[in-house]
Amino acid sequence: GFIISDAYFTPNIESDYVAGLFGYNNGEIKNLGCNAFSFSPIIFVYKDPTFIDGYIGSIAGVNNGVISDCFVTGTLNLSMNIKNDDGFRNFFNNIFFGNIVGVNDGGIIEKSFFSGKLSFMDDYYQRIGGIASRNTNGGIIRNCYNSGNILVKQGYLYGIVEESTGIVEYCYNTSILS
Repeated sequence: GFIISDAYFTPNIESDYVAGLFGYNNGEIKNLGCNAFSFSPIIFVYKDPTFIDGYIGSIAGVNNGVISDCFVTGTLNLSMNIKNDDGFRNFFNNIFFGNIVGVNDGGIIEKSFFSGKLSFMDDYYQRIGGIASRNTNGGIIRNCYNSGNILVKQGYLYGIVEESTGIVEYCYNTSILS
């Protein structure tokens, strides 16, 4: 497999509010390891900032494909850098962050894990999942685990997935959530 280490990302997000090593995955990502990321998306807002959700994951912001045999380890530092002309700072309704995927939207995540430390101390309301924040539209998360430490300023924290209308099976969590 492949391992990406000590990477610093500052993706420019201008419309979909989706970020990750891969913004959208519609194919197959297999045998990929990520270690020690600093992730600071630069988000440009051009519309009414009242009800915007952001989808962020270490490997993919949105997964519609297959992610298999992947892992994220080390320390993840996540911070938001908001820019717009209207002076709004706290415009996100929710930040959906998953250590593997922000939202698994009908995709498959299997045999993958997070075993590191996530620190997200911004003022945005965060919805954090150890593997994915959301699992929707029949998405499948199977044979995954989370054994990392997750520290956030405010929001909901869940070991595997924060919200699911799909299938979650054969997964476990031993992480410290605070």
